[in-house]
Amino acid sequence: MKTTVDELENKLSDYEKNRLLALQSYHIADTLNEKEYDDIAKLAAAICGTPVSLVTFVDENWQWFKAKVGTDFKGTPREIAFCEHTIRIPDEVMVVEDAAIDPRFAANPLVTENPNIRFYAGAPFTTAEGYTLGTVCVLDVVPRKLSDQQTDALRILSGQVSELLKTRRMYTELGLANKLLRGKNKLIKDDRVRLQGELQVQAMERIREISAKNAELEQINKELESFAYITSHDLQEPLRKIQTFVSILQEREMAKLSVKGAEHLQKIRTSAERMQRLIQDLLQYSRTAVPSCAFEETTLSLVFNPAIEDLRDEIEARGARIEVRNDGRLFVIGFQFHQLFYNLLSNALKFSRKNVTPHIIISLEYVEAEQGSPYFRIEFSDNGIGFDNAYSDRIFTLFQRLSSEDMVAGTGIGLTIVRKIVTNHHGTVKAFGDLNVGARFEICIPDRAQAVKASQQA
Repeated sequence: MKTTVDELENKLSDYEKNRLLALQSYHIADTLNEKEYDDIAKLAAAICGTPVSLVTFVDENWQWFKAKVGTDFKGTPREIAFCEHTIRIPDEVMVVEDAAIDPRFAANPLVTENPNIRFYAGAPFTTAEGYTLGTVCVLDVVPRKLSDQQTDALRILSGQVSELLKTRRMYTELGLANKLLRGKNKLIKDDRVRLQGELQVQAMERIREISAKNAELEQINKELESFAYITSHDLQEPLRKIQTFVSILQEREMAKLSVKGAEHLQKIRTSAERMQRLIQDLLQYSRTAVPSCAFEETTLSLVFNPAIEDLRDEIEARGARIEVRNDGRLFVIGFQFHQLFYNLLSNALKFSRKNVTPHIIISLEYVEAEQGSPYFRIEFSDNGIGFDNAYSDRIFTLFQRLSSEDMVAGTGIGLTIVRKIVTNHHGTVKAFGDLNVGARFEICIPDRAQAVKASQQA
């Protein structure tokens, strides 16, 4: 028996050495944020509905976070990391529904102290050689469960990290090949011409492989966007049933309920309405994720007026005054800009000040740039509650809300959609706030119509 234990320990030791060598070979430790990994973390939090999500790498003594949502931690010691357990079961998603009663974690300082983790779910990602390097994981401060769809989503996202690592290694190898091509390797001086030819062939093969992998990653991204859309769409059916039964109870059984029971029922209704808004906003965000639509020539009023009509009841209820100044030509994706104006107008009404008539102004200016192409500048301003201008960058972050949830209902997705639409138009959007005075948004998008004409004339 002693020999068997020793052999097992030796195998584990050899595996860990090779795993750490594999991690080092990617040269990814302590690197800066990368959008591809950040998007995976954001999508994990959105699909699983958790406040915290991470893409982690487990090094020899330290677990560090390549991407994170909802935490300022940069990493944790490996000896207390939940992911240390996850990487030991490379084919499974590890779920800890309540860490406080799990004997493996009940005394863990991450559970008993800040950040007070109660729920954890992690999906490991592995190399082609079978070494588990880290996880895509989600966390919460309350016990919870994951659905089968959410568990599958984590597994898909961890698979995408594996694909990103493959692409990273290919680019690294291509960089080494290029160094050889530039004569930086002294070992090839005697037969440089012949070896350069061989390396060029190898480099071209690598480029073709990388192009194929990039195409594969694009397909994976499309599938993830489709998955997010379908998941959000399927959530609506049980939500409708909840809302229907709540309405029936309030209409037929309210008299039989205690005051406390009626309050609880109203809280259920309020929570269901918030979930419905969140699902609708997630669906809208997935529709604007890829700019695959045609641009068209239109006017400011033609894309802004439908938003006014959509919100007519709320505008009249609040007595809002809306001014459209300097109406003129625009060259945009029509339905996306209608959604952009709807979100801005809805926010302006939602965040209006109590006992102050909302006054909303939108204007358009065509700017002939001295250097570069001409562009449209759209300004949208209101006299609502505004915000501290120090948070002007955070305001466009997914699920970011600067007001109290009790004060104003919202999901924190509306302005993220605005920024995504502007990005689809190759433009920029900036926010300026003054607390209890109002907010102003400046949108600049290039005049693509002029660019098309110039290319045709050339």
